[in-house]
Amino acid sequence: MSQDTQLIVAAVTGIALILFLIVRTKLQAFVALLLGSLVVGITAGMPFAGVLESMASGMGSTLATIAVVVGLGAMFGRMLEVSGGAESFAAALLARSGERHAQWPLLAVGFIVAIPVFFDVAFIVLISVVYGSFIARHVTARRPEHLPEPEQRASAALPSPWLIAALIAVPLVLIVGNTAGTVLLDEGDPIRTVLALIGHPMVALLVTTLLCFSLLGTRRGYSREQVQELATRALEPAGIVILVTGAGGVLKQVLIDSGIGDVLSDRLAATAMPTLLLAFVIAAAVRLMQGSATVAMLTAAGLVAALLGELELAPSLKALHVIAIAAGATIASHVNDSGFWLVNRYLGLSVPDTFRTWTVLTTIASLVAIALILAIAAVFY
Repeated sequence: MSQDTQLIVAAVTGIALILFLIVRTKLQAFVALLLGSLVVGITAGMPFAGVLESMASGMGSTLATIAVVVGLGAMFGRMLEVSGGAESFAAALLARSGERHAQWPLLAVGFIVAIPVFFDVAFIVLISVVYGSFIARHVTARRPEHLPEPEQRASAALPSPWLIAALIAVPLVLIVGNTAGTVLLDEGDPIRTVLALIGHPMVALLVTTLLCFSLLGTRRGYSREQVQELATRALEPAGIVILVTGAGGVLKQVLIDSGIGDVLSDRLAATAMPTLLLAFVIAAAVRLMQGSATVAMLTAAGLVAALLGELELAPSLKALHVIAIAAGATIASHVNDSGFWLVNRYLGLSVPDTFRTWTVLTTIASLVAIALILAIAAVFY
């Protein structure tokens, strides 16, 4: 067996083992992901010490930011829930759109939010608005344990939906300010430095959480002790989200360090496929093998740039290649993607239901995007 074949077999074996352990034996996902990562590394021929180093690196790099974001997001969401803020905001959306069309305002909000921030941050900021409210009819989802059953409150007792909208907007505005400062201001500019600090996702969510403690907590009749008790209780179930997400990062890192992503990308690059479709397939293949959409996009971008070489492409055609890469990197989020486990745990879905909803959703979005890209290319180029 060639080394390249060995690497691909290792990836398939590891992912199949993870699925079997989680779906069939009902093993806890955190343990299954760690076992699968270990099998991938050993089967791929990595030295034992290298496998352990990759696992530690993957856990550390994944949780370096997300552990803080999930923890703060859990407290933020808890305050929105207990104060009735999420209920108030959801009611305002429903009043404008009606329950049958509630997906449209949520789509608009999600589209705006997703532009300046990473998926994890956007998901955590907005997820409290979704709980208990908009669940697909054919999916069995349970309310996560850290969210109590909603209380019936008089509308006058609810926070203003405008206050909730403002609180949701705070981290987004800060992060956008950081992005704008990076683009518009010179490096070393003091304003850019300040924007970089307060616009980091961790700091932005920290500021928002503190505002929630005040505006939705102490100013609405809760004592400081009650607010801190709510915050502490919110952190307890966040632990499993953090650990499972970190384990997804472990698998991702082992797949990267073993060279599996590089092997698959190189093989695809050797084909005679049209460059737009090739860009999509490379990104999709890397995404499927190692999980990270960011890594998939960066890998595909480097390969596609090398393949295109010195070709004089129109700026609009270059943009289509970029979108094709993004489309491919979106496909089929599954067990090696930390986002899969974030959705799984926050929505209280079973693993099979997460496949039937989240994995199918990301696949449909990816395929529709590449179909539109190829159609545009066929008409205009």
